[in-house]
Amino acid sequence: MSTGMRTLAAITILNGAFAALSFTQLHPASAADDRIADVLRGRKLEIVDATGRVRASIQVHTAKPPEEDSVVLRMNGTYGPPRVKLGASDHSVGLALIREEGHYVQVFPDGVKITADGRQRASWP
Repeated sequence: MSTGMRTLAAITILNGAFAALSFTQLHPASAADDRIADVLRGRKLEIVDATGRVRASIQVHTAKPPEEDSVVLRMNGTYGPPRVKLGASDHSVGLALIREEGHYVQVFPDGVKITADGRQRASWP
């Protein structure tokens, strides 16, 4: 066996030993893990992609009376404004599906509104 082969064999054995050692250091996660908080609390939650862009958010919007406070979920496109918005308050709820500015569908408990080119094109009822 040549010196190069012995060196490669030694490196392979060391890599195997280090891999085995790293696997012994892993601790399985469990739902009852004491390090996990039972509740995540806050006024706003943002989900960001690998580049740091906000891709989704949940936020409480505080209103001044007589308006109601609301909670809004927004899911954004890669580079732009929200593509999906879901909002809810004590007496209202709505969903918007947005292709681009001026082109969207809004769904409310009392009907649906379709907008294209910035103008309302259809509504039910």
